Amino acid sequence: MKRVLILISLLSIYYGCHKSIPTINRQSDEIMRYFPIKKGYSWSYLLTSLQDNTTSVLKTTIEDINNNEVKINSNGSIFYYVIKDDGIMKKAANYYILKQPIKKGSYWEFKTDDIEGKITIADIIPSKEVRGKEYKNCLITEEIVKGQNLLLRTYYAEDVGPIIIEQYLLASQPVPVLRAELLGYSFDESLRDQTE
Repeated sequence: MKRVLILISLLSIYYGCHKSIPTINRQSDEIMRYFPIKKGYSWSYLLTSLQDNTTSVLKTTIEDINNNEVKINSNGSIFYYVIKDDGIMKKAANYYILKQPIKKGSYWEFKTDDIEGKITIADIIPSKEVRGKEYKNCLITEEIVKGQNLLLRTYYAEDVGPIIIEQYLLASQPVPVLRAELLGYSFDESLRDQTE
C-alpha cells in the first residue's frame, strides 16, 4: 500500500505555491504538447509493484482549473499543479516536473525543505509502444531524488501525456520497483471552453 501511495503522489498532478501566477497562452505552450491539461481530461494506468507482482488500476482526472492552478483527483487523493510560462510545477513541493526548453540533455535542479534533486530530459524518441499501442513523439524525463536513492522515469507522448512512469531504487544497478502503464485516456471536449 505504501508503494501505491508513493506512486500516486508521483503520478498525480500536485503541489506548488506562488503569490502571483502569470497568465499564459496554453495553445502555444510547448509543454502542453507533452502534457495536455484541460478540465475533464483523465488517464487510467495499470500500476504494478515489481517486487511483489501485485497490480491495481489508477485513474487520474483533472477536476478543475482555477487561473493556472490545476486540481487533480487520483483515486480519491487530491493534488495540485501550477502552469507557468516555462513549465508545469508541483504546487506544494514547488518544483517543475516539465520545463522549457524541450530538448535532449536539458535539465533543472530543485531543492525544497524536504528533498532535492535533478530532472533531466533524457531523450526524445519517435515512438514508444505501451500495452500493444504505439504512441508518437515521446519525451523521456528522469528525476533523481538525492538522499532517497530514487529514480523516476516518465515517458510523455505528444498530445497524450504520461504513458509510462517507472520508479527505480538506485543501487549498484537500478532496481525496478513500480511501473505504471497507460491503459487509456479520455479527453472530454465538452469541458474545453471552461479551461481556456
